[in-house]
Amino acid sequence: MDSEWKPNNRPVSTIALNFGAALDDIFNLGSAGELAMNVEQKKNEVKSREQQLNDLDAQLRQTEERLKRMESKHKRMQSENILSSRPHDRRRGQQSNSSDSEGTFSDGHSSPTSDATDRR
Repeated sequence: MDSEWKPNNRPVSTIALNFGAALDDIFNLGSAGELAMNVEQKKNEVKSREQQLNDLDAQLRQTEERLKRMESKHKRMQSENILSSRPHDRRRGQQSNSSDSEGTFSDGHSSPTSDATDRR
């Protein structure tokens, strides 16, 4: 029956127009012009978001590069600190090795405290 329907030149009733508009509102349908405008708005929004994403990505890459530079600088400073503290540690090691546990210096002489303990 619907396939046989052919429009006639009669005016469309307001009830039919209102019903069609209500269906369009329910299903978020609009005229072709509105749909095209909505599609264009969505495209512009996607382009804008894509540009924001690219900007954030560039900022992230810059931050990662700064972090890598800071990490390498920190490691370099740590290794310099270790190298500069080693001679100091060696001197301390030599001082602690200059006397043995029995109070005798490396040149063979006894310390005054060991002489006093030996006399007892």
